[in-house]
Amino acid sequence: MLTELEKMDKAISDPESGPYGGPVVAFGPPPSGLTWVQFHDIVQKWLIFHNTTFLVATAQSLRLPQEFNRLKTHILFIRTEWRDDNEGKVGKYFRLVDAKVMTIREAWIDPFLRLNVEAFLDTQRENDALDPLKGSTIGFFFQNLPLGQTQLQPFTSVQKSMISLMPMIDWESILRDRLERGIKF
Repeated sequence: MLTELEKMDKAISDPESGPYGGPVVAFGPPPSGLTWVQFHDIVQKWLIFHNTTFLVATAQSLRLPQEFNRLKTHILFIRTEWRDDNEGKVGKYFRLVDAKVMTIREAWIDPFLRLNVEAFLDTQRENDALDPLKGSTIGFFFQNLPLGQTQLQPFTSVQKSMISLMPMIDWESILRDRLERGIKF
């Protein structure tokens, strides 16, 4: 029995083996010397390393300190690519290609993002229903090249009182800088 990650390795040669029976999208082979399973593990470590940076960038890009309710109507989309010059440092595995804010409606229309939008809205509804006082859910969609699939990275329990204290910053240049230099926010 193959694990989900082993299925991802196999998926490049079997285009109908992706999630939900659809194709796995890849724009090339994994980085030199890595399997798709190893690549996935590296992505997860990198996301954990930059977790605070992504939280701040997401809150700032959506202008939540000024308009907290935008968390229900907008989401951040981040695209990165593998860096061969990463020096083996977790924080430098990937560089920012682009980042943009999308409305939930724009993301819903995109067939590659629709399942992620559904998952995001489900996560928001579930967390709001469990304990509305606990906070809200914000998130970003993340695509890493050469793997073309997009995944959702949610942040739960985000408090309006916490976010409203944040000064507005140039989130995109700070995000680009932190990822390029491989340092945490």
